Amino acid sequence: MNRSFTIYHPNQSTGPLRARNALLPRRDPPTIPFTQIFEYPQTPPNVDNIIETMKGQWREMDKGFVYILKNKAFNSLLKIGFSKKAPEVRAKELSSTGVPSPYTVAYYCLTEQARSVESNLHRRLSAFRYSENREFFEIDLEAAVNCIRSLCTPEHEWSNEILIKSTDGTPLNLKILNYEVNGINIWSRRQVKSQIHEMVCFCELTKEKGLSHFITSMLYCSNSGLCSFEFSDEFEQCSEIANEIRQIARSTIAQFEWFGSVDHGEPSQ
Repeated sequence: MNRSFTIYHPNQSTGPLRARNALLPRRDPPTIPFTQIFEYPQTPPNVDNIIETMKGQWREMDKGFVYILKNKAFNSLLKIGFSKKAPEVRAKELSSTGVPSPYTVAYYCLTEQARSVESNLHRRLSAFRYSENREFFEIDLEAAVNCIRSLCTPEHEWSNEILIKSTDGTPLNLKILNYEVNGINIWSRRQVKSQIHEMVCFCELTKEKGLSHFITSMLYCSNSGLCSFEFSDEFEQCSEIANEIRQIARSTIAQFEWFGSVDHGEPSQ
């Protein structure tokens, strides 16, 4: 049987094909109501709640410890960094990396913005940075802590080397320091807040003047309301240094004993 086929080129007229399609019944496309196109299948989620949830997750990712470590092998340097782990754990980890002596924690704080605080802190202390690719800084511990506190409001702080005070001036870690402030032992028999505040102010001012090494201890007796001093062997009663220390006491201590006589001061509140 002979069969013949007609092949149409795309550019040629397809008259017979068009004629056949014209005989087929016409089917209109289904119609969808206009309002149905924009109708949500369910109530859209609350965008504000999603944003708040994401912010909470971001804060949780950023929360951690900003720490300052010391090492006897690098006596003049402080290692300042950020960690999610407890600072003691982090110090132990770093101590196993081939350093001559173990790291010790000098200060740490827990804060919501630990990661960003670390970045901003490193930028601020760039002039004291020992090396660009290392977290070591040649700076005084107290100055480094003050810089950290200027960048955040710590949720918790700890140090066994320097005094930490709250915003109202209350000492927070005297017990950890064994009641020693700038090398001077202080004690109030009944732990009277105002007396402790006066002695702390005295210790800070004598350090500022470079005189703290002349005083070894201070005792505030709550019964008599007198503060007494113990001095180092190099201290001389009749000297300019003694007069300067006495003036500092008058500006910080309400009432104190000075070599057998009672002296009165006007401490600032």
